[in-house]
Amino acid sequence: IIEENPNNAESAKKILGAFLKTPKKPVIMQLLNNINIFKDAENLVKEQNFKEYFLLTSNFSYLKDTELYKKVLILGDNIYQKALNCENNKQYDEFEKLARFLQNFPSYKDIITSYLISTSKKLEMLDFIAKNKKDKVYKLALEFEELQYLSEFKDYCKEFDTLYKQAKDLAFNGKIDELESIFQDYIKIEYWSKNIKNIYKIAYIQDFKNHINDTINWTKTINNYIDIFGKDDDIIDFCTKNKLEDSMLESDDERIKTTFKYQKTLIQQ
Repeated sequence: IIEENPNNAESAKKILGAFLKTPKKPVIMQLLNNINIFKDAENLVKEQNFKEYFLLTSNFSYLKDTELYKKVLILGDNIYQKALNCENNKQYDEFEKLARFLQNFPSYKDIITSYLISTSKKLEMLDFIAKNKKDKVYKLALEFEELQYLSEFKDYCKEFDTLYKQAKDLAFNGKIDELESIFQDYIKIEYWSKNIKNIYKIAYIQDFKNHINDTINWTKTINNYIDIFGKDDDIIDFCTKNKLEDSMLESDDERIKTTFKYQKTLIQQ
């Protein structure tokens, strides 16, 4: 009844009189001594000053039992859903506007701040893509995995996918010297290092096959491979088929792998 009209304070006091001698007295007195708090809360909502409004509800917990509080929560939920729709539809400016507003709502502050950070990274990614800054695009993609699902990022990767297919054909023919020119813009990009390394593995093994009848120091050659790639199935299969098992030195566990470098050949005469 105080919420309806501050002039009802005396009636409220009579209703609560029986509880003034109980542990509830501090709560009752807080209510009766702050009868204008409901009006203050209403004014803050009208002014859309939700930061102060929620601070007020935190200090005066009974404000959370009001119809006004319920309406404010519904408002927050509606704005949150609208913000998510804007983010999903790539309406980033409108999303940011709504998100900044929602940061004043305690129940949404953490999650909406997380979305804001994510969106800022998406915008950063789109800017790098537009400027064709490959190193920065792929570095950011490694740092924030969710960016790898952006349609713009997937489209950006199509250039590498095309080059990868060309390189794969060359690798199966052992044409190692042509790989560097294909991957020249990507060789130092960590994001694609595993893919490029796998292509070179194929090329090196094929290079070995192409020279199987030549005079080669197979012990040094094979162990050059193992130093880089380890004693994997490919080199074991090559050695087994060509009776070169003895060329593999100590066990893989006892070796120290060297950093992969884009060498034109691993073959040693």
